[in-house]
Amino acid sequence: MKELKIIPLKCPHCGRNLEGEDVNVVFFCPDCYLALEVVGEVLKKRNLETVKAVSEGEIVYLPLWCFEVNLKLKWEKKVKEEVLRALERLEKVYVRGFTLRRTMFYADIGLEYTERGFKYTPEGKAIPTTCTVSLIEAKRMAEAIVLRVIDRRVDITGLELELEYLSEKLLAVPFVRKGHRLEDLFARIQIPLATLGSVRI
Repeated sequence: MKELKIIPLKCPHCGRNLEGEDVNVVFFCPDCYLALEVVGEVLKKRNLETVKAVSEGEIVYLPLWCFEVNLKLKWEKKVKEEVLRALERLEKVYVRGFTLRRTMFYADIGLEYTERGFKYTPEGKAIPTTCTVSLIEAKRMAEAIVLRVIDRRVDITGLELELEYLSEKLLAVPFVRKGHRLEDLFARIQIPLATLGSVRI
């Protein structure tokens, strides 16, 4: 039987205790502005950027994985021109870094940001709330998001897709609190607080 190893949740740079919930896979050090993911028996540093908030009101930052990618497609049938045009613009794929309850009732923010070509200005050093999606899980979800972008335009039967990941980072994306909901400042997607599960607001 493999011996269980306990990982001390301390920042490797400043020694501060890292706070979080038992569902967290990424922990944040606000002093050093670090994102640290538990991978096996170690804490791995992940690139972290804060998206500039262009709104007044109570801002809450939620985590979103951002991947710069190259797409490789193999398709038996001729690819429609509109799909090719959409894919030419697809340079980044976004994946939600937090868990939502009843996701089928709400827009997928990763899909919407990917399809609309979300561009952002990094500014500041905000720390996102609970991050429950690992880098490996996010990469699996990224492929599904790209397939959904294509599938909205044409039948994807027989399509083989390969994503080459050029870079990845975790974004702290600003949402404004509106009563019992959070609204993002780009796609205007509203998320009821009750669906956020273990996310601390």
